[in-house]
Amino acid sequence: MKKSLIAAGCVLGLACGATAATAFYVADDDEVKLGMGEDRLPSTTAADWVTYADHVLVVTPTSERTIEPTDAASDTSASGLINREVTFKVDDVVWSNPAADRKAPVELSWVAWGWSYSDGNTEDRTEFAVEGSPRLEVGHTYIVAVSWEEARCADGDPVEPAQWAPLGTGAVIPYDKGIIGQGEFEGSEQPIAKARSAAADAGFPTLGQQLVGESTTDLAEALKTATPVKEQTFTPPAPC
Repeated sequence: MKKSLIAAGCVLGLACGATAATAFYVADDDEVKLGMGEDRLPSTTAADWVTYADHVLVVTPTSERTIEPTDAASDTSASGLINREVTFKVDDVVWSNPAADRKAPVELSWVAWGWSYSDGNTEDRTEFAVEGSPRLEVGHTYIVAVSWEEARCADGDPVEPAQWAPLGTGAVIPYDKGIIGQGEFEGSEQPIAKARSAAADAGFPTLGQQLVGESTTDLAEALKTATPVKEQTFTPPAPC
């Protein structure tokens, strides 16, 4: 299967706050391009979640808004990404960190990956998702571990507003029909059998893979018994 690598940028919310994509590849017969990048915070284990998350939520996307690029039209050789602002309603609070400064939200939104384009043609777009994580689509339900991020005003970078943001790619899990692992994943439908197979093949399964087929009751118990690790700072402070 042929793959190609193309440089990708970074935006706010999930697309930047949770994971900064550095490149993406696409197989010739795929309808979704998958990106690779670095997570904002550790997000793959129960210990990661209880260390860095403020709340673990069940959320359902209610709407999305396309954020059209402003500079592509002037450069016919440009390749890049078109992002989305996705709004969610919070269906349930699975777990809250006793040290959290803020109550769990009832609604939240962040910027998520949308589509890729090439040759400056933003009308010819292909769905884009981050490898190992859902794309976040209306009509599906997810579990997400979030933390509150204060506004950032780093020199030379756009202002990042204060917001709730996922820890990283491992902190967003499909949860259609109340089953962990079932639902939209990497922009495609993932039945539970496929999720089980991927978990069985994983050398180092994530928390979501360890709990495939289970419910939020099992997740809450895993978080209740997890031991936090020493918290580290991964991003230099940039107060506004």
